[in-house]
Formats: sequence, C-alpha cells, structure tokens
Amino acid sequence: MIAPFEQHNLDAASDRLLAELGAAFAASVDVPTTIAVLCQRMVPAIADVCVVFATRENGTVGVMALESTTPEVKRALQAFDKRFPVDGTPWHPIWTPLNHGRSVLVEDVSPIIGGSEDLAALALQTGTTSMLMVPLQARGHVLGAIGMGTRLDRPRFDGQSLVLVERIAQLAALALDNARLLNAGQRAREEAERARATAERASQAKSDFLAMMSHELRTPLNAIAGYAELLESGLRGPVTREQVNDLQKIRRAQKHLLSLINSVLTFVRLDAGRVTYDLAVVPLDPCLGAMSSLIEPQLAARKLRYAFQGTHHTATIYADSEKVQQILLNLLDNSIKCTPEGGGISLSATLAGDMVHITVNDTGPGVAADRLEEIFEPFVQAGSAADRRQGVGLGLPISRELARGMGGDLIAHRPLMGGGTFVLTLPRGPDRGTE
Repeated sequence: MIAPFEQHNLDAASDRLLAELGAAFAASVDVPTTIAVLCQRMVPAIADVCVVFATRENGTVGVMALESTTPEVKRALQAFDKRFPVDGTPWHPIWTPLNHGRSVLVEDVSPIIGGSEDLAALALQTGTTSMLMVPLQARGHVLGAIGMGTRLDRPRFDGQSLVLVERIAQLAALALDNARLLNAGQRAREEAERARATAERASQAKSDFLAMMSHELRTPLNAIAGYAELLESGLRGPVTREQVNDLQKIRRAQKHLLSLINSVLTFVRLDAGRVTYDLAVVPLDPCLGAMSSLIEPQLAARKLRYAFQGTHHTATIYADSEKVQQILLNLLDNSIKCTPEGGGISLSATLAGDMVHITVNDTGPGVAADRLEEIFEPFVQAGSAADRRQGVGLGLPISRELARGMGGDLIAHRPLMGGGTFVLTLPRGPDRGTE
C-alpha cells in the first residue's frame, strides 16, 4: 500500500507513486477499471478525497468514481453530487478544468466558498482545507477531470502537489484514452460480427428460398414439356400444323424457363460452396473448337459471323472440361444476344507463362467502362432492355465463380475500337506429345 506523502520526502514518494501508477494503468484494459484505479490510488497517498469526473456513454458529464478516507465524507460527497449534478450546476468548480483544460489549485478553500452557501456547508461538513482540480486530457481532448481535497491535519496542496498530480493525470488520461479506443474497437468488432452473422442468416435464407422455389418450379415445367411432347406426337389425337407450331413454342418457352431455373440452382450451389470440380488435363484446341457446333443455330438466326483462332495444338489447360464449356457457352450466348445482326464474334486463346487466356470478342455495343465489375454481381445485366428480358443476370456471376473455382478468373474489357471482350484465364497444363 502507498503511504501518504510527507512534504520533506515528496520527490522520492512521487517517483514511487508514478511507477506504481504506470504499472497499474498498463494493466487496465477498460474505462471503469482505469478510473477506479486512478481514484483508489489517490486516497490516501495524496489526498483525503478524490472524485473523478468524465463523460458517460450517454453523453452526460458526471461522477465516475469517488473515494474518501472516511465513510461519512464519502456519503456527504455523494449527497452533494445527487443534489448538484455537474450537468445541472453551472457554478460547479470542476467546469474550469473540464471546459478549458486548465488546472485549479486552491491552497485555502475559505475565500472561494464564501460566496456559496452550499459549497461552504460541504467544506464545513467534510473538513476540507484545500482543493486541487486537474483535467484529464490526451491527444488534444479533455476526457474528464480529477477533483481532490485535503482535510484536517494533512498538509495542504501546493505547487509541488500540482506538478505531481498533473503528471499523474497525463498517465491516467493516456490509459483512459487507450481503454476507450480498445473498447470502441471491441464494440466495432462485436457489431461487425453481429452484422456478419445477420448477413449470413439472410444469405442462407435467400439461398434456401431460391433452392426451394427452383425445385418446386422444375416439377410443373417438366410436366408441361412432357404433355406438350405427348400432344405433338399425336398420341392424343391428330393435331394441325398450327397446333404443332404452338406446341413447339410451348416447348421452347419451357426449355428457356428451365435454363433460367438451372442457373438459379447453380448460383445457389456456388453461393453455398457445394460445387465440386473434376480437374484434369484438357486439350485446349479441341475444347474450344467444339463450341462452334453448339452455337451454330443461334449464329444463323442472328446472321452473325463466327471465327475461332486456336493455339499450338499441343497446349492444354488444367480444368473441369464441363465447367469450361458452361463458361464459354455463357459468354458466347451473351455475345450473340448483344451483337446486332451481321456482326461478328470470335473465340481465341493465347499462352502466357503458366496460364492460358481465352478471349471472347464481339462487335456489339460492349459494356460501359464504369460497369465492367458491376456486371459480375448477381442479378445485374449488361445488355439492352430487350436482352435483359432473356435472362436473370446470373450467367456472368456464375461464370466468374466457376473460373475462380478452377484457379483462374474472368474479367471484362472495353476495347478502344469498341465491342465487347471477356477474358477467361485458366491454369495451363503440360503440353501434349506430338503425334
């Protein structure tokens, strides 16, 4: 325990007290503990009474800790604070250090309390002989203030006392500010964790809803396709040419809706991390060359030119061939929808170290420069209003996630000469032997 200071041994006692307080403050990790340590170490080492004032979490200023050498004095101070709270008492003496960051030393309380019956009564009741009020300020901000008093036979505060308490206040203010920063950081982390958990629950609820609705929609759509095919075959009776045309339209619409639902299901599986990859060495040119036969009908319908530029025939990629095909079909389908009739689409590949860049280019309007990343967000579409009616905006997000799942990436460019360009990057596999 720290012994009370003697005036003739003030320097040695100061060093001991500062060392002890430094260690105590270093161990304080929260605001209440720091304030309590400060108040408890002042009594009876320096003063008979110590009160710490600070801003509460609700923004009001008030007493945060109070210590005294006797229970009677402590009760008197608590009653005074209840009757004259700092926030509601403009003449309260602690406002000088709180508002102006300036210390107040009163070696004899008698002159200053003459004009206030309430302060005079408190001084007489507690036997106060001198007062010292010092701001708690750190990094340019006043965080609170210390109010201290001597009683009866204890030596009164003087200039040496003021210097010591101001040094203590500096240590306490830094510790208090650090504790507040730590508490704020902890609250921020807790709020971020709560926000993350809320977002995860919302995302899971969204995924569950999409998966449930997609499965529920697939059943009637498959039934529609089955009955349309049954009617078209004539098993239910003869059908006219016009009826056959209508049934074929029904089947095309059913296939389109089913493809949209399958996109939603794929997105849900990707979002939940439930997609698996069958990675293997895939010959590059045959994989890319096979795309032309898959898109020929769409190209013909839009009167579009198509060109494929292969690489060296020994090149390979290390990927899931089915998912590569799915990505390229998404990209080529996107280009077909966005390219005006008579335009052109090209598919090419270049080798770049241990990676392969597969490029889909078209002569359409392309993507605005400020939307090159936005189009990879779920349910965001890059085409015209007419194009947007043909999809739900999941093709590009799914394609990018699939590419990244195979150790690659998918990005969009806006060439200087116009048009649209997408680059699929995938890991390069070992070259095949020549035949």
